[in-house]
Amino acid sequence: MPRRHGCPRHGRHPTPCEQRRPSLGSRIAIQCVCVPSTLAPRPALYRHAQRAQFVLAAARGDGTTTIARAFRVRPATVSKWRTRFAARRVAGLQDDARPGAPVRYGAVTEDRILALLDTV
Repeated sequence: MPRRHGCPRHGRHPTPCEQRRPSLGSRIAIQCVCVPSTLAPRPALYRHAQRAQFVLAAARGDGTTTIARAFRVRPATVSKWRTRFAARRVAGLQDDARPGAPVRYGAVTEDRILALLDTV
């Protein structure tokens, strides 16, 4: 089977393994993600900490399957966050904005409703 472009060691990644490893600055920033914050809800803290741990485990040389087994998640989950980290560094560990229902009422309507509630 011919080797795909990318990593000379594995031949399956689009970028060399050396570029996928976090720098010292990135490692420090990733470890800071694990520090509890009073501003974020607990499930969000858990998700961010787990994603950071995926990247740190990969930096130690653990493979995707090994990391997935250790955290009891699917290998696709680990792969997703490793790929996002490689593309966007620490910012890639954050949740992307999700689409939702369009805004029904504008700021003017909201102010009017709040004013009515204050008079009651």
